[in-house]
Amino acid sequence: MKWGILILLLALAVWSCKKEEDHPPPPPGGIQYTSGDTLITIPASAVTFARQNFSRDAQLLREFQIATGSQGWQLPLNSWKQSGFDIRQQYMVTPYENDVRTADSALYYYEIGTFFTQFGYGWKDTFDAANFNPDSAYTNYLWNDPTQTVWFDGTSDFIEQYRGMWEIRGPI
Repeated sequence: MKWGILILLLALAVWSCKKEEDHPPPPPGGIQYTSGDTLITIPASAVTFARQNFSRDAQLLREFQIATGSQGWQLPLNSWKQSGFDIRQQYMVTPYENDVRTADSALYYYEIGTFFTQFGYGWKDTFDAANFNPDSAYTNYLWNDPTQTVWFDGTSDFIEQYRGMWEIRGPI
């Protein structure tokens, strides 16, 4: 029995570390991303800000709510979170065209600050963070959206502050 508990605790520790490994700390100069002929530098301070104020779990919950609401997904939230984007995308609608779980750090930090209507749901000033349970699919009206619309205008002081930290240069 003791060994079982120890193994379970070790597995949980490894799993929690894995989430951070998805996007390792940025280099001191920040992360650079090229969009067309524009070079965008997302400084390390902006990455830290995003880590503190953007919730990938909240974003995945919103995707799940949409996929189960009208798109036919019938498996539990945990299955949704573990599914690859190729599977999840089949149950998504516009504007959900980018993967919040991308392994590419530069793309991830660029997308969460660029695509307001998709990733606005993940910024902590847009939802009730005090009542958010990342493992519960039954959080109603988390985004103060009583009609539970698919579209979100992306209004977030946090996303604006985050984008304001970027250094944008173009054409390169």
